Amino acid sequence: MECCVEPGDVAGFSALACRDRWLALQRISEAAGVECLLLVLGPDANFSRENEVAFNWLFCGLTGRDLLAAPLDRKYEECVVCLSPTRSTVFCKQAVCEEVVVSTSMWEACEVIVPSPQEEADVDAYDARKVGALVRMASPCSSVGVALPSGGPEQELKMEVERWPLVQAYGYDDYGHGFLTLRKSVVSLGPLLQQQVYPRWDLQGVTWAQGQVGKLHGAWQEALLVQDRNSPVGDRPAQATVTAPLVDYFEYGRLALTDEDILELRGGVADQGSSSLQLLNPAPRVLVGAAETAQVLQGLTMEQLPSSPSRPPENALHMVWEAVDPLTGIAVARTYALGSPVCTKGPDGERLQTLLQAYSAAAECCRHLLLAGTLSASASSPDREAQLRHAASTFLHAHHPDVSGEPHVLCKLIDATGLTSDASLRAGSTVLLFLRVAITDVVCSANKVMIGTVAYGDSIFCSLPSLSGMAATSQILTWGVPRFASWIAPSECERSTNVKAGTDSALGIGVPTVRYVALGHRPSVRVPLEPPQPPPDPLGLGGPIETAVRGALATDVASPGCSQPLVGLAVGTAWTFDSGRLVLSSLRTGHVILEVCRNEHGFPAVQAFDGLVWVPVRLVGQGLGG
Repeated sequence: MECCVEPGDVAGFSALACRDRWLALQRISEAAGVECLLLVLGPDANFSRENEVAFNWLFCGLTGRDLLAAPLDRKYEECVVCLSPTRSTVFCKQAVCEEVVVSTSMWEACEVIVPSPQEEADVDAYDARKVGALVRMASPCSSVGVALPSGGPEQELKMEVERWPLVQAYGYDDYGHGFLTLRKSVVSLGPLLQQQVYPRWDLQGVTWAQGQVGKLHGAWQEALLVQDRNSPVGDRPAQATVTAPLVDYFEYGRLALTDEDILELRGGVADQGSSSLQLLNPAPRVLVGAAETAQVLQGLTMEQLPSSPSRPPENALHMVWEAVDPLTGIAVARTYALGSPVCTKGPDGERLQTLLQAYSAAAECCRHLLLAGTLSASASSPDREAQLRHAASTFLHAHHPDVSGEPHVLCKLIDATGLTSDASLRAGSTVLLFLRVAITDVVCSANKVMIGTVAYGDSIFCSLPSLSGMAATSQILTWGVPRFASWIAPSECERSTNVKAGTDSALGIGVPTVRYVALGHRPSVRVPLEPPQPPPDPLGLGGPIETAVRGALATDVASPGCSQPLVGLAVGTAWTFDSGRLVLSSLRTGHVILEVCRNEHGFPAVQAFDGLVWVPVRLVGQGLGG
């Protein structure tokens, strides 16, 4: 069977997406028991903010906090919209006629009323045409729904509507209809719109949220750059803390509309003394060391977001990063290492390997729980976190029996305004889901010391079709956020310095030159007084082939048997030598010696990014110390 939907039907805010929202308003009107929904814009409704929001949602494709904060485009200020089960009518000016016709092209029984250019030029004729359109829209209906908040008795709502200049014109004696609200009941649909319609994820909302992911990635990359500049081998420490880009991005995005503002619009303001609805978990933060990383299970208020975190512990081996998009609520959690996974030796190396083993297990467990089959059994249950925690324990015991610690699962359902919801996934609905697997109280097997908490989390869209019990999921939205990264520890700087010194020696940098003498009859010719000697090569690198070229080191720290790699990338400068060895220098690794792995066919290679080529390498122990 051929698909009847063309690519243009779903591009941008399409007519198909507009129809989906039109149907949602029809369902809300039916649930409220009203015969029509009336939207009047601009000066004809005293610039009603509620009507503007409803129109922006229906015709402009705005979603979430963008919708609630955005003003109405002035070109729509003369529009009037009436939606009823049997017929929908839109009054608009010539300037927006084509746009309105395209948007409503998939509405059943829709009429677009447009005054002629002559009528638009004549104020009296234009007003008569608009009032006549309102009479035509509202006369067959005995009850009218409006987007205003309830806020009081029905009589107050009627008076608010009667203050609209266009509605007042409806009651003029010339038209003979009397006051609109005298013969028709008026019902407030504002609470239903704020509680059920605007927080709903639909086709347009999901597309908009996917476009926001790039901004979250940008804030994360900025935090990575700050951490790079604060590396022990860096020469220009950053002025900002690592937390600052993540917190600033979140706080700036929520300046226009706070959580309390949205709750007030929904008619459910929490007491100022109660923070249960205001806790952020996940929250934008960076937790360093064994003691701090355990706090990842706790929620924070906006006032508790770390603007200037305390100095991290000197012996910290890992840190947990979390970031949240302020508009959509898309969140991500990662655990990064403060030590090289291949160079750190001794007790610190044993503890770091234990942490990475636990982190690899948490990452694989999170991906397992995000599979549609696992979510189908849990996301629709009010007790979903307990069920997911049981599934996580079962998975870890079966696939990672050597990992110590206690698994904890956080599963948050997030609506289109970025607020978490306590409701479960219902049939026919779509939600944004954040899932985080944390393993607390990880114990080092060598000395039985508790070494901290690891966490991994991703966001995904999940829907439960009405005719199927199997949940459908999108691609993981935050998969592009680096799943692992590591930075050289201060204790490894001596090893890096030794490798740098040996590399400089092999390149002849800083090596004393032999004495030369110039020939008297040929002054341009200089003759050495003794045979030149090759520069000292304490690291056995050999002769240089390429010097100071771009290079990158990818390190996979995933446990054996994991279905997905857990790769950390360090980009820097490389020097290659004819011995098959190379030296890489980066802010994340310092200077390290690597050797290309050969086989019977030569050097295996795979095309990489930016014109580079991946080759397998192994770490060379010489000159690394420890």
